[in-house]
Amino acid sequence: MGRFDVARRLAVFLLDCSGHENYFDSSTRILTLPMSRYDIADYLGTSAESVTRAIASLEERGLIRRITARAIEIRQTDIKAFADLG
Repeated sequence: MGRFDVARRLAVFLLDCSGHENYFDSSTRILTLPMSRYDIADYLGTSAESVTRAIASLEERGLIRRITARAIEIRQTDIKAFADLG
């Protein structure tokens, strides 16, 4: 995973989290992030600012929609494109 850019690493992380029913509500497609932006950055081996930019990039591509700092909607129609990032 280290050779992927930050957006791809974040996409893989979000898809992994969406596989856990404790974090992902499949009826609303809302993912509640299990950790803070700083913890995600540490996990991905990057900075918190890079995670913020990667989230914005995924949102610009229409793959996700930020609801709150810890809640993200994964767009149902773009799951294949989302998976193709990783």
